[in-house]
Amino acid sequence: MAKEWQYGENNKNIILSEPPKQKLRITGHRIASVLGLNQYQTPFGAWCEITKLVKLPFEDNKYTIAGKTIEPLLIDLARKKFPNLMSIEEYYGNNIEKYKWNNFIDDSNIFGGIIDAVATKDDLKTLTMIVECKTSSKPHEWSNNSIPLTYLLQGCEYSYFKKLDRVLFICAFLQESDYAHPEKFIPNEENTIMVVKKIKDVVIEMPDGRLI
Repeated sequence: MAKEWQYGENNKNIILSEPPKQKLRITGHRIASVLGLNQYQTPFGAWCEITKLVKLPFEDNKYTIAGKTIEPLLIDLARKKFPNLMSIEEYYGNNIEKYKWNNFIDDSNIFGGIIDAVATKDDLKTLTMIVECKTSSKPHEWSNNSIPLTYLLQGCEYSYFKKLDRVLFICAFLQESDYAHPEKFIPNEENTIMVVKKIKDVVIEMPDGRLI
């Protein structure tokens, strides 16, 4: 149940009936909104979500269903270039229940999220790279090996807390027919892109013009 609230003086702020007892974490999906860099959600909207002032409804749609269906196929494709690449379930193995809903439970009390896959050294334990799998119907957003900003920030956040300097983005470009039958999609070099980004080379321009 959402908390009760009222407008403050001059309607410039809101006052909660009580402080939030439990807050959601700042995940990779929320970090762009928190920084004011998400065109679909404001920092205030992120705050409402994180403090549970408003519980946003969620229903699977053709985009989320396609993403879930195709993600394992993208991981299999990436293994051809990165042999020690595995899904997060494979990486945690018998400990997956501890990390199932938050892969950063040991790294931060504020930030969190769920990684799609990871690459490791030959010991299959030491992480070398975060892997993020995406699907898109807008290949122009990925032209010249560029990464959409919300995804880039997600990869940077996850890499930072795992003390890594690289993130691999895998994106499959789908046609409308692929959304209708994602189980039939076969990723290959023609319809899928892989881009490795070094975190130290990432520069983000903030809404006020500052570079971070």
